[in-house]
Amino acid sequence: MRQKVLQAAWSKKEIVVGGNRIFFSQDFSIKIQAERSRYSALRKQLRQKNVKSHIVYPAKLRVFLDGNETIYSSLEDTSRNLKKIGLLDQGEPVTQETEAGHAPFKKVR
Repeated sequence: MRQKVLQAAWSKKEIVVGGNRIFFSQDFSIKIQAERSRYSALRKQLRQKNVKSHIVYPAKLRVFLDGNETIYSSLEDTSRNLKKIGLLDQGEPVTQETEAGHAPFKKVR
C-alpha cells in the first residue's frame, strides 16, 4: 500500500495542501537520508551542466553522460572522476550541504 501511495504522489507534478507544497519520499533512516543528501551540491552542479543524475539506494550516485551511465559509491570518488574527465573544474568546490548525522528533512509531526 505504501508503495502505491508513493507512486501516485510521484506521478503528480506538484501537490499543494493549504498553500504549502508537500513532498513524498521513501522512508529512509536518518543516517541514509544524511548520506544521500551529501550529493546535493554536486547534483546541482551537474544539472547546471545539463548532466542527468540520480541517487541509487542506499547512497550512490548514478551519472548519465554521453549515453553511458556510471555509479559512484562516494562523493569524493565522484568529484575526483568528474574533474578528471573535465566535467567539473579543478578548482570547483564540491561541498556537503548537510552535515552527516543530521536529517536533511524537517520533521513535521
